[in-house]
Amino acid sequence: MASKHTKALKPGYQHWITKHASHNCGVGTTLVEWQHQEEDQCPRCGQPEDTNHVMRCAGAGATERWTEQMNVLSEWMTEANTHPLLQDTLLANLQRWRQGLPPVTIHAAPRIQQMLFSMSDPSFTSSFRVP
Repeated sequence: MASKHTKALKPGYQHWITKHASHNCGVGTTLVEWQHQEEDQCPRCGQPEDTNHVMRCAGAGATERWTEQMNVLSEWMTEANTHPLLQDTLLANLQRWRQGLPPVTIHAAPRIQQMLFSMSDPSFTSSFRVP
């Protein structure tokens, strides 16, 4: 259950997840809607900035940050003894998600295929938004 895991996070993270997942945070499109600024462009690349764009931005520094965090996730999964096939599948499909591509399920076990199918559901992608 998501709420059980969310409660284990520090209050600041709980607050951030709520704001980001509900699209009520300080990104360009929201700030324009709230009339705090006139333009919605991403400061890194100039594209319209919404919560989804924040994760997918290829502007200066964004790709480096994504790569750093993917390495952190990879190390955590290794320390948690996550099956290597699951690690590879998750990491590869997170990269595909960032590029706007559908998940690849070839060679994945049925349970992994089910997880990947759920990742392509719009409700999953709308809740997976990080600044």
